[in-house]
Amino acid sequence: MKTPYLLGAVTTAAAVALGSPAVAHAAGPQHAIPQDVLLPTGDHVLVTGDTVVVVPRPGIGYLREKINGDTYVVPTDALGHGDPARFDVTALAHGVAPTTAAHPNFPMHTVTLDVLGADGRPAAAALNVVNLDNMRLYQGFPFAEDGQARISVPSGHYGLTTYVPSRDGDKVTELRVLSGVITVDGDQTVTLDARAATAPVSVQTPRPAQLTDLAVHSAWRDATKLGWLESEFDTPNVPVLLTPDAAPPVGERLIHITAHLEATDYTYDLAFRESGAIPADQRHRVTADQLQTLHANYFGHLNAGIARAIWAVGMDLPNQTLHPVAAPLHRTEYVGGASDLIAVDVVVADAVKLTGIDFDGPRAVQPGHTRTADWLREPLTPGLLQPTPVITNPTTPAASIWGWGCADCRTGDTLGISVQTANDSDPGHAIALEDKDITSSHLVLSSNGKVYADTQSSTTGPVTVPAAEAVYHLVYDTTVNPEWLGHSTTSHTEWTFKSGHSGTRTVPANWSCDNIGSVDQCSALPLLDVRYNLDDKTVIFAHAPAAAASPITKATAAISYDGKAWHSVPLISLGDGKFRALRLGQPKALKVSATDAAGNSLQQTVSY
Repeated sequence: MKTPYLLGAVTTAAAVALGSPAVAHAAGPQHAIPQDVLLPTGDHVLVTGDTVVVVPRPGIGYLREKINGDTYVVPTDALGHGDPARFDVTALAHGVAPTTAAHPNFPMHTVTLDVLGADGRPAAAALNVVNLDNMRLYQGFPFAEDGQARISVPSGHYGLTTYVPSRDGDKVTELRVLSGVITVDGDQTVTLDARAATAPVSVQTPRPAQLTDLAVHSAWRDATKLGWLESEFDTPNVPVLLTPDAAPPVGERLIHITAHLEATDYTYDLAFRESGAIPADQRHRVTADQLQTLHANYFGHLNAGIARAIWAVGMDLPNQTLHPVAAPLHRTEYVGGASDLIAVDVVVADAVKLTGIDFDGPRAVQPGHTRTADWLREPLTPGLLQPTPVITNPTTPAASIWGWGCADCRTGDTLGISVQTANDSDPGHAIALEDKDITSSHLVLSSNGKVYADTQSSTTGPVTVPAAEAVYHLVYDTTVNPEWLGHSTTSHTEWTFKSGHSGTRTVPANWSCDNIGSVDQCSALPLLDVRYNLDDKTVIFAHAPAAAASPITKATAAISYDGKAWHSVPLISLGDGKFRALRLGQPKALKVSATDAAGNSLQQTVSY
């Protein structure tokens, strides 16, 4: 199941070719139930669809691996102890057995991998091993227990990445990363000595900031270019050293360094990319012209948290670690480093109870540009899942991996509609509510007096309707009462729209409509959407993604301070569906309406 905005659109790190468009299917967050996965070590990992967010313990590092589509998260104090399958968070979240790698029959050789730590003694370690001639021959993530791992592999060239953490008790004190190529032509022993990692990693930013965590991401691709085998190790603020190495003689190697730094009123999230050789100079310096500036506003009154994943070409397993935010908070966040980056953010309203998950879609990092990011601004109201510009206009190389599943579309004479139960003020955000957060939910689709869908959920599912164009009415009533919000919000929303037989495709090339039919006949339904910014006194109307543009010809608003008496509020058009109210304030209830030139309309009443 895909998470909103197709987080992690490329689903199998070891089986997807670089640059191949991935058209995936976006079930809205209402279908992606957040799971708080508890690891055997007591660590919490938040899993929502394909999104995996680690809630770190102080001083602990985390290894991430992806095997046959399942993501494993292994804390450093569990390396070399017990079955790694215990840390398959994908399987744990869905209650299924973990997957295992299958290897074909070839003449095999036993390779003993002896691992020495920074003190020269046998050390626990995690290894990433792939056959660089053809990764179908072997790919795996063995652990070294008591300083040794054994693998059975056919002859050939192998890329190895070895993560060797030093520890004081359970706490990580240093990480050394070995990366190189070995040739196997018979049984043999290979010594992997952490003392060969002599290149310390450092990060310099334009403004002073404290490094809080650093992640080393390794990816190998074989000579056939079938795909990448990836692993990633995230550490707290401890020394990290790499092994200088020449470019591999066979296949390709990518190394990504990601870093999170904090100061009192600003943060940095950075990614650096190296292809081929690993230089001895690992001093990474980012300049102001490589950064995008975010004015981030966090609303509410909880101990929240944000996890920012940064994708680069060749990455499918980015580090996503939860960092605390004391809301309400207004701060500056800088993002950048390497070129062609994609950032995906997840905010958790209550980072202690791990509830109230607000997703942002993938966004191209645009150095030199500034934008505002508002999180959990009320009122939280029903609406439509809206894609970010990366989805609607994929112009960067990294954006080519993203796709979209149409949530409000028609193919032939089948339509399907999904409504987000709660959205905040940012059209790129979508909130995943748990069942216990929703007090009531009732969705009805009808036309000419006939009811086509009547459900207690927020989606109609596939519905067969007459071919002739008709006017449809969609009514959604819901009350939400999330514990993290502290109060309930009740809403009544009505959509009126026209729809007829869809025999041609009108959605973009990287979209799909598999949930209702063939993409060749897929067209977006002309539903209207609305978002509010009461602080700025603005109301913004938009159409469903990929729907035909039709200007808003009429818009109204009214507010109530007691939920009974209503006061009309004049709206001034600012263009492109945006209106400024002469007054809004913070009423107990509000209602708005809008109609476009084609006769499609929306009415919404909200009380909170």
